[in-house]
Amino acid sequence: MLFNFEEFLDTLPKGLTVEFFKHYGRPNRIEECNFYKYYISKIQTSEWVYNVPEELSAEFDWGLLSQLAFGSFICDAFFEKTISGTELNIIVKSDDRSVAKKVSELWSFQILNLFNIFIKEQMELQLIANSCIDDRIAIDMQRAFIIDRVLFHLGLKTD
Repeated sequence: MLFNFEEFLDTLPKGLTVEFFKHYGRPNRIEECNFYKYYISKIQTSEWVYNVPEELSAEFDWGLLSQLAFGSFICDAFFEKTISGTELNIIVKSDDRSVAKKVSELWSFQILNLFNIFIKEQMELQLIANSCIDDRIAIDMQRAFIIDRVLFHLGLKTD
């Protein structure tokens, strides 16, 4: 596997890791993090099979990538049925521009960057949510909205 969670933690800015580890300890796996247990794991995309770069099919946890993409506050993600199968589309928003990509067209370094960006985002949100009750409420509301949107997109909710 090209993405290693423990190695990823060693690449984060010192301030973020010191703060995060002080509050939560150093996790060995992403599944040990509160943001995963109480949020990302609720995003039920990991069972979906979608097109990925053939040469990288065994190199990443593709289910986790889709969960992180759908759960991100900084991008939009959606599955698209095509003649060649299902595509995971990710639209990253930055200020006044956005970039749309199909995961199947990405290079390994781009996929690694997505894992890094998405996990760092969730760690930062967890710290923010635990520092101020108003921020926690806003983050929890946005997360609930995202989960509902994903369930609707996947046809698991008809509301």
